[in-house]
Amino acid sequence: MVIRNAEGSDVAKIAALHIANQRTTYRGLLSDEYLDSLRVGDGERKWNEYLRQEGKTIFVACDQDRLLGFAACREDAEIPGYLYLDSLHVSPEERGRGVGTALI
Repeated sequence: MVIRNAEGSDVAKIAALHIANQRTTYRGLLSDEYLDSLRVGDGERKWNEYLRQEGKTIFVACDQDRLLGFAACREDAEIPGYLYLDSLHVSPEERGRGVGTALI
């Protein structure tokens, strides 16, 4: 497993994982209509915009070309030199294998 900064070529995989995890995690809590309306293209726009903002970054955990998980974070507004974790997602197949811990 390699942890690195996300690149533009990672964004489609990040968006797909994020949406898949939202649909699984929030099914029964949010409406099926809303969850089923989530589209990877919308997610790509969201994460591309996130990466363009100063002070924000996304770390990805990869095994060759396979995305295992990602952590989106930004500079903490109150504590210089620290990051605030906005989002952490790990592929269901990789959970329990230390991917989330490595990303943090």
